[in-house]
Amino acid sequence: MNNQITSEAEIDKLRSSHKNCIIIIGGEPVVTNHTISLCQNYFKKKNFGIEPITINSITKANELVPLLSDGSLFNNNILYKILVSGGRIADEVKQLITQSLMNKSDDFYLISVETDPKNFKKSAWYKSLQKFSFISEANEPNTTEIIKSIKIRAGLNGLDLTDEAINLIAKFTEGNLLTAENEIIKLSLLHHGKTISVKEISALLSNSSKYDGFKLIEFCLKGKISETHKAVTHLQEEGVEPLMINGLCAWIFRAIANIKISKEGQYTQNDFLRLRIFGPSQNLVINCINNLSVKQIEASLNKIRDIDLICKGFLIGDPWLELNRFVIGLSRILSKANV
Repeated sequence: MNNQITSEAEIDKLRSSHKNCIIIIGGEPVVTNHTISLCQNYFKKKNFGIEPITINSITKANELVPLLSDGSLFNNNILYKILVSGGRIADEVKQLITQSLMNKSDDFYLISVETDPKNFKKSAWYKSLQKFSFISEANEPNTTEIIKSIKIRAGLNGLDLTDEAINLIAKFTEGNLLTAENEIIKLSLLHHGKTISVKEISALLSNSSKYDGFKLIEFCLKGKISETHKAVTHLQEEGVEPLMINGLCAWIFRAIANIKISKEGQYTQNDFLRLRIFGPSQNLVINCINNLSVKQIEASLNKIRDIDLICKGFLIGDPWLELNRFVIGLSRILSKANV
């Protein structure tokens, strides 16, 4: 969780040092979304246009030439939001983006990389971009990093948490930064600018236990259609970020897919620990492994990915509408199974 952009002043510093690109690697949703939102807000204030671009293994350079052409009728400069969504990217595409970045120093490039960070860092493309770029590492925090990560997120949301309060949030959210962020946002709405102790944290967590992201996942994966509908409606009405709910879906479905597909349905307790699946969540994963086909799991992962792209502005759509369709549809499938 190193090398994060946390303020507009840091973007100013980058630009003054002749760097016009931020590369986000790792895929952790809280840091990734924060960086994207921060950059969008910053460059909108600077009257930049925003150009979202998605590239993958079938993207051709001639498709990108019009998008990377100079300027627009209404904006002097452009923020290019480029999602590298996976697969082997054509060399001509890499060269075009690198050349554009070098030649258009007054524009800015935000490149979010979904491919494996280790492989990406070994690539010649990474090395050619590095001297123009700031590398933001958005990795899932491990058990020793989660406390520091929660403290950083609290500060960015205007909260002063005691050490005991931070530890309680980490314990309640089982080390999941996405869930911790959700609780931090709720706290910031109620106690902005105040020092928060364990007492306030305990009250909030106990009062929010009826419908939270975990409850929605539980109802959905147990096939409880009515409760799933109530939970997703409640979360939308409460103003919870859809990216956070979708991130929980991604977290648990990555584990389901890993065991069902990579391990052919075989699992041990160590597998659950490695995948950060604890307590009752393990039974939900096992239920899905037993009652969903590989095709259904792959379709779920694709849907989760599409919702993520909608939340981040790379696809057009209503994230809550798509989330509603996904969790209700999935609960209907699982309602036919014995849980």
